[in-house]
Amino acid sequence: MTSVIERSYIEVQKKTTHALVEQKVILSEQEIIDGFLDKLSETRKHLTKAILEYRELIDSTVEYLSESRNVSELVLLGVSIESLIDITRRLIHVFGDAKFNNFYSIEVKEYKMLMGDIQEILIDVQGRISNDKKLLDILDSI
Repeated sequence: MTSVIERSYIEVQKKTTHALVEQKVILSEQEIIDGFLDKLSETRKHLTKAILEYRELIDSTVEYLSESRNVSELVLLGVSIESLIDITRRLIHVFGDAKFNNFYSIEVKEYKMLMGDIQEILIDVQGRISNDKKLLDILDSI
């Protein structure tokens, strides 16, 4: 009878040890999840700040373009704008990943709208460059 009771104790001890290990694993996984969620929140803060910087940049660019600019200034500005559009497209694409489960959907909408504004500025800059080049070609031919 003693060995039966002893085996029962050992069996309960195994089950208890297994439950203890499972709880430790769950706590460890919870820490990983908490870290991931903290990173998402931190990224969201950075994105919100960057959105404000985009708006400021758009406003300052519009003001900059309100004055006449030479072709070389416009070309440099156009290259910078194209680069920003490219990286913004990549950012939007990454945040569209299903793994984020639409966590950044508000930010994606905002970035798409900002990118549209920036693309309009680029179109304006490119139009000015082509107009200036035509004018320079005409002057050169005279």
